[in-house]
Amino acid sequence: MRNKGIPDVFLTFICNSNWQEIIVELKPDQTTFDRLDLIARVFQMKVKALLKGVTKIGWFTKVIKNIWTREYQKRSLPRIHLLLIFPPEQKISTIENINRLVSAKLPFPKNAPFFETVTKCLLHRPCDKEYPNAPCMVNDVCKKHYPRAFSEETTQGKDGYLVYHQ
Repeated sequence: MRNKGIPDVFLTFICNSNWQEIIVELKPDQTTFDRLDLIARVFQMKVKALLKGVTKIGWFTKVIKNIWTREYQKRSLPRIHLLLIFPPEQKISTIENINRLVSAKLPFPKNAPFFETVTKCLLHRPCDKEYPNAPCMVNDVCKKHYPRAFSEETTQGKDGYLVYHQ
């Protein structure tokens, strides 16, 4: 893998126990965690579809190498971490390329199909001195550095991490 270059994308794909393919198969008295076999099967199908889309169909761009690993988070939900390497001519080397792949915005109205999922699963919940019991709070400071200042453009932060346009 190293001879192909540095990975361009680090993607995490997490199982959602509320996927319709899982929910419709449950008996009335079951929860998703009663059917870990079902969760594993549906997740594997989704992983195969993701890998096909990314590596064969080219959802991002051409991928010359990929590697991924599966792990299990709390309550036994699986996730994968996927590294993608693009050909030299398609490397992500500019802020414009980064903005094409990454968005820190909610670009759709509240009634759009994914709005509820994104806001429920992907947004950091309120935290600061007004929410001292938030799980991210340590010594009255958010360990994930929220709330963050808005940025008019994507830049590289002092710590080497990107500060995304919001």
